[in-house]
Amino acid sequence: MEKRDRETLRKNRVFLLDNIDSLDRLIDELLAAPDMPIVTESMMDSIQSNPTKERKIGALLDLLPRRGPTAFTAFCAALRKTEQGFIADQLQGVVTEVERKMETLTVSVPPEGEVDQADVIPLDNKEGPISVVVKPCTQEFVNETRVKHAPYKMDANPRGLALILSNTRFGQASQLLDRKGGEIDLQNATHLLEGLGFATFPEEDKSAKDMLLILKNFAAKEEHKTADACIVVLMSHGARGLIYGTDGETVKYKDIFDMFNNKECPNLQGKPKLFFIQACRGDAVDKGTDAPDFGGKQQMQELLGPKTTGTDQPDSNAPLPTRTDMVFAYATQEGNVSFRNSKYGSWYIQTITNVFMTHAKDKELSSMLRMVNRLVSQKSASCPETPEHHGGKECCEFVDTLRHDFYFFPGNYKNT
Repeated sequence: MEKRDRETLRKNRVFLLDNIDSLDRLIDELLAAPDMPIVTESMMDSIQSNPTKERKIGALLDLLPRRGPTAFTAFCAALRKTEQGFIADQLQGVVTEVERKMETLTVSVPPEGEVDQADVIPLDNKEGPISVVVKPCTQEFVNETRVKHAPYKMDANPRGLALILSNTRFGQASQLLDRKGGEIDLQNATHLLEGLGFATFPEEDKSAKDMLLILKNFAAKEEHKTADACIVVLMSHGARGLIYGTDGETVKYKDIFDMFNNKECPNLQGKPKLFFIQACRGDAVDKGTDAPDFGGKQQMQELLGPKTTGTDQPDSNAPLPTRTDMVFAYATQEGNVSFRNSKYGSWYIQTITNVFMTHAKDKELSSMLRMVNRLVSQKSASCPETPEHHGGKECCEFVDTLRHDFYFFPGNYKNT
């Protein structure tokens, strides 16, 4: 096996251990490789003798570099035959090629008459960063909202700390292309969060190891004690459950999120922690589909299940769960690419900037994220020179464990 391919397997070892699923079928394909068997019967028995699935996969990965010059190609072919093509795509750099072809795309949006007028946010047609001006809320709105909704406390000055980690330039050894337009996203995100009252900590072009260290140190900051909230923005190349450092190594999202949970980060316990992630989560290009005719309330009730009666009682006075008060907001759905333009930045960060600076004054966070999703989903990639991406769509998603409504209340501070 060539040195380059051995290095690819080494860098992606954690990803492979986490994602290889149909191991028995995969080994069968390697046993039946057309040129020469990559795995022999005795090797298969040795692999299968390991006690756990992870150990079995590890044994296979240890074996592959010693199985000749065609072993890597045969391994990727076997992954595709066993419906694990997304793994082969990552190993062979297909995601990088997708992003390279998308760098020059233009964006088509429907005429304003075809969308809900209340949600129309004009795109900034000028090249470069957006001129960010966050509209302040009124004291009357703050007072009324606190009485009606009992939202999270948001009046500290600054509101809290915001880490913005952006990787745009990647080393040659990483086999990843530079993210043109990423520098515009960094400026937009920084100016937006400063306008929303956060103290920002921008970091650029870090290796996976440095990313983890920066995140760990940021989570441990004493300033979180007096903060009302915390924000982390991550922008880089990505894959399923992973984000890339500039060295081509990866960091698991789970490891990042765990640094900020109630156990590991007591200074932020019970306070909202928002994560915004601009990165691909796979290689699939969503081309969209016709909207179905929905069947109405009866069909919805069938999906929800039978109505319940009575009241639920807690089994015990449990402590605060480990991962509460968090929002995980992604530019795209798992398995799909996200779109970025070299002159305007990414669809997601551009839209978040426009929506938040306009509506944070009187809209709750989840409402704004749904607005972002509606606006992003209306866009289409216009790149006729690459038909596989022409007409590409993007649908954002977010998951939260918030226990209260979240309002930024921009411009409103204690004793003001």
